Amino acid sequence: MPNYPLALKWITFCAGNVKVCGSHVEHQGFLFKLWRVTNYTIQVKNNEKFVFTLLQSKGGIHLIDQKKYPLESYQIHLIFPGQSSSFSCMEETTAYQFKLSRQNFEKLCLCLPINMKLLMHHPIIDITEYQFEILRNDLQQIGSELSRIQPLFPLLGNRASISLQEISRILMDRIGYPQSSSLSVTLNKFLELIELHYKEQHDVAYYADALNMTENALRKLTKYHMSVAPLKLIHLRLLREAKRLLRAAPNPIKATMIELGFQDLSTFSHFFKKRTKMSPSAYQQKYFPPKNS
Repeated sequence: MPNYPLALKWITFCAGNVKVCGSHVEHQGFLFKLWRVTNYTIQVKNNEKFVFTLLQSKGGIHLIDQKKYPLESYQIHLIFPGQSSSFSCMEETTAYQFKLSRQNFEKLCLCLPINMKLLMHHPIIDITEYQFEILRNDLQQIGSELSRIQPLFPLLGNRASISLQEISRILMDRIGYPQSSSLSVTLNKFLELIELHYKEQHDVAYYADALNMTENALRKLTKYHMSVAPLKLIHLRLLREAKRLLRAAPNPIKATMIELGFQDLSTFSHFFKKRTKMSPSAYQQKYFPPKNS
């Protein structure tokens, strides 16, 4: 039996009136799970993942950070990194669950012009059977892709982003919250400018000026939609490229420093170590260990 680089498990057990049957597939921070339960409790403390659960239930309670939400009919349940959660399913319940590591979730958030704070304030969303079927199909495609020997992770990210955007649209329609197209356009323009100029321009002032707005207004925009400061978005893009360059080849670290627009090696090393807890040289040695003499 080949040792595939993913975990594919089927779980089935019965004990009295407790019945659990499900499956899960996991690979590099992505996880898809299907479970059907009756009279069962699933509890997670100090959760470090983003968890999207599509649920059809006849009764139960979902406890998120000590707040109770009833399980009923067709619902979306969202759990964010740092939250504790406990599902108590007293009646027949079927759930399709998709989990993202905190790192993958944060990357996804940076690409989506949706209001994460608003989603956090509405962790349970009642939906129609039609909306349930649309989202179930999305999650099943994610599960199918993860089951492959070599999943396409860009494809997984795209499908996850489509699901999140659909959830956001459902929520906006449900609560009558108007989406501000002008804010979304400005935010997208900011992200485009970062992609074009992050190697040369590291200061928020440059981007605010290019967008014809104040730094404070730009900060409020990114905080509102992404719960993150604009400087962090610039730094995240720099860090991602720094990691890519250091992994690409055992080139001198100074070449990476120059490529990313840093003035000296100590500044670049401080920037990198502060965010990874590793020096650039130590990070590079993970991929290109020194040869034994």
